[in-house]
Amino acid sequence: MRILSIQSSVAYGYAGNSAATFPLQRLGHEVWPVNTVHFSNHTGYGSFRGQVFAPSDVADVVRGVGERGAFAATDVVLSGYLGSPGVAEVALDAAAAVKAANPSAVYCCDPVMGDVGKGMFVSRDLPELIRSRMLPAADVLTPNAFELAYLAGSGGDAASAVPADVGTLDGILAAADRLRALGPSVVLVTSIDDATSIHPVAGGSAGEGDTGKLFGRTDSRRGVPDTGSGAGPLGGDAASIGMIAVDRSGAYLVRTPRLPLLANGAGDVTSALFVAHLKTAGIEAALARTASSVYGILAETIRLDRVEIALIAAQDAIAHPACEFPVTRLR
Repeated sequence: MRILSIQSSVAYGYAGNSAATFPLQRLGHEVWPVNTVHFSNHTGYGSFRGQVFAPSDVADVVRGVGERGAFAATDVVLSGYLGSPGVAEVALDAAAAVKAANPSAVYCCDPVMGDVGKGMFVSRDLPELIRSRMLPAADVLTPNAFELAYLAGSGGDAASAVPADVGTLDGILAAADRLRALGPSVVLVTSIDDATSIHPVAGGSAGEGDTGKLFGRTDSRRGVPDTGSGAGPLGGDAASIGMIAVDRSGAYLVRTPRLPLLANGAGDVTSALFVAHLKTAGIEAALARTASSVYGILAETIRLDRVEIALIAAQDAIAHPACEFPVTRLR
């Protein structure tokens, strides 16, 4: 399979294309990474160096890939952190160009915009553009629970948006169904956490955002305060974290044990692995394999006492996922 991946990149550690490319290659897929930014390291360190690429620069690279005749051979377009509305438009144009050249190609949008404990960490006008333009264009959408609440809610400015109810399992399924009705045939909801309530708030350029050391080992839940009361959306006891995948065949849940780790790049790995397995093995197998691989990566990261995810050391978990966590059909 051949994948055009439009995301951020870092020299040190793993985020965006730097996190997604190796796992896809380890599965035997060809990857053409187009970088939207190139930083020394991810922003969770609190400081970084590097460059945010202008939309024209990103478009030029995409155009050059197309000039090699690659669009007709592309099976998947994957987008992640985009950085600006202009680059989001470039990703949309790239997905449209690929699908025009190869109608069987799939566009997978990871709507990177925020998370619990960070709020929105992208420019203020990007979340609504993702909601109104990218969501309808996507075939596969992979929001975390925080992003799901915004995308399925009232939209607009994150500071005043009314989020969808994702505090219950029924609420999550209803929100995923609303998104599917707008365009994507498959929605994967990640980071469904019974330890933390989901409250979309402004961040980044509009608030506190992704500042300080928001990654690494933690001794309590996900390293952020529990603002809820009682059991979370999965009805659990805060010992597990889940993912739900929904398509026309049904809705499917997988849970893995919660690990004491805040891991930058794990979401980028999740989206990449899921869409790759989805194309080759279907939704249930994709969910089982992705959960197993990501858990294996995080467990190895803890075993080695690392801050950055242990992608290389855990590559066997990527190539040969044990699928030790059962997938439950919800409907």
